[in-house]
Amino acid sequence: DKTAITIFGAMTPEYASPEQIKGETISTATDIYSLGVVLFKILTGNLPYNFKGKTNGDLLKTITENEPLAPSAITNYKLQISNSKNPKSKIQNPKLLKGDLDNIILKSLRKEPTRRYLTVEQFSADIWRHIDGLPVFARKATVSYRAAKFFGRNKLAVIAAFLIFLSLIIGIAVSMRQTNLAREAQRFSAIESKKAKAEQAKSEKITKFMSKIIGYANPAWYAEGANGKGQARVIDALEDLSDKIDTEFANEPDVAAEIHYKFAEVFHWISRGESGTQIEYFQQKRRFHVLRALELRVQFYGEWHELVAKDLFGAYSMIGKTERERADLLMRAILMMRDTNPNNLNLPYMFEAYAARLILPEYEELHEPYRNAVIPQTAENKYQIAERFLREALPIFRLHYKQDNSAIFMNECRLAYALLMQENRKDFDEYFAICKQGAEKSLQEGKLSENRKKQIELIEQALAENKKPK
Repeated sequence: DKTAITIFGAMTPEYASPEQIKGETISTATDIYSLGVVLFKILTGNLPYNFKGKTNGDLLKTITENEPLAPSAITNYKLQISNSKNPKSKIQNPKLLKGDLDNIILKSLRKEPTRRYLTVEQFSADIWRHIDGLPVFARKATVSYRAAKFFGRNKLAVIAAFLIFLSLIIGIAVSMRQTNLAREAQRFSAIESKKAKAEQAKSEKITKFMSKIIGYANPAWYAEGANGKGQARVIDALEDLSDKIDTEFANEPDVAAEIHYKFAEVFHWISRGESGTQIEYFQQKRRFHVLRALELRVQFYGEWHELVAKDLFGAYSMIGKTERERADLLMRAILMMRDTNPNNLNLPYMFEAYAARLILPEYEELHEPYRNAVIPQTAENKYQIAERFLREALPIFRLHYKQDNSAIFMNECRLAYALLMQENRKDFDEYFAICKQGAEKSLQEGKLSENRKKQIELIEQALAENKKPK
């Protein structure tokens, strides 16, 4: 203790570094340590160690052997500082210190001088990197940490990117879910076991390929974002990857087809938010991916498969040169899906699309071609055919969605219109009541779509005119 008193005569021990206490060589790193203690006290009102009631010997041992508290953890202790005006003062929000500031300060307070910041300028620069939302050198540059920093600096851009990317992830999730279902069936059939393995491999390949999008935010030399220094837009990444699908999956046409299909969905929704030449550009991109998906699907699965039916549904309006040809293609997609997987979620949407072109006034020029394309041929009028299709769609929608889903409400609205045009008022009242309930709920939530609004207005107009069936 007497030796310690002699040493302490030339310094303020609470701010002294371990090498000062031990009488070792003093360097810039010694100043870094003292600055770290100052910053610690500025942010917390406390010192890194609890010196209360300690003798000189204990104080020396604490500084040279004990690890300092993290600044964000200081509020877990009711430490009192003898020279503080407010000895019980605590930081108001310790969460603000957790993470970067903890790491910056603890790096400056390391026992070994060589593990601290090399210069005061480097110490200062790391603090400014934290303030600017950049990764700090005091913290290991993991992918999750760099991603969190990137999100903090680019929230709006990342959220927009996420919305575009979401449809891709949903497709992958559905594919993985199908894989899990197939795996459950392994104990029943060797064929099902083989299918499960194939689906699992497909999901893994799709996930690996789509995960490259994240790489465009990484400026490292080995990542996809190297050329753009990690600042590439998501749409740029998608366009770049879209040209690599067939090369990446040259030997897996089924996997390539699914990715082409997902890219087509993304470009479709992007085009709906654009105008002018941009619409045409993204529609062309969508057309390419839709037709390529169908081509690969037929190549792998043959002419008659539920996935071929799904892609044909997406492509029928692009392939058919006349309205009758388009009607024939949509009818073929319906028959194929009904035969291969009658519970597939795409089937009710096919029915709804066909029914709309049969009866809605906005498609009046399509009514006759679609009426004549129905298989098998029937003496029913267009409203009766639409009613039959919409009734068949409803239980499939309910199988996949909750009762209050917007797709179900739209189906109820169109079914009500088909019934009204036949003067079937008994069933009409039931379905129209559900249609209006759904609209009122959507209106309260601010989610009432223009399509649903128009459908209700069409029904109310027909009611007002007491329109007779054709």
